[in-house]
Amino acid sequence: MILAIMALSTTMVTATTNPAAENYRLANFQKQQLKQVLDRAVDYPKQADVSNEAGLVKAEVRITNDGSFEIIAINGHPALTAYVRAQLANISFADYRLNGKSFIAKFDFRN
Repeated sequence: MILAIMALSTTMVTATTNPAAENYRLANFQKQQLKQVLDRAVDYPKQADVSNEAGLVKAEVRITNDGSFEIIAINGHPALTAYVRAQLANISFADYRLNGKSFIAKFDFRN
């Protein structure tokens, strides 16, 4: 039991004395969470007008204060970009630490 407490204490000291490492771990965790949200929300389209299309859509997105996604710029096949816009309008991200932050999201619609 003493060994576990010492290991925990060492971990806590390391985390507090190395903020860059902690920020890196937090950023990677947030990226993973964000990727999971986007992967669930923007799946391969099943609509007849889009399902035969293939390609890559890149979107520059900002997370607003209420957790919704604001599209700053989007590139790709017009039908696929419209689909991505519609899907992003229906989701939100609950991690307030990312509010106001922008990122590039890539959606690969290839069979």
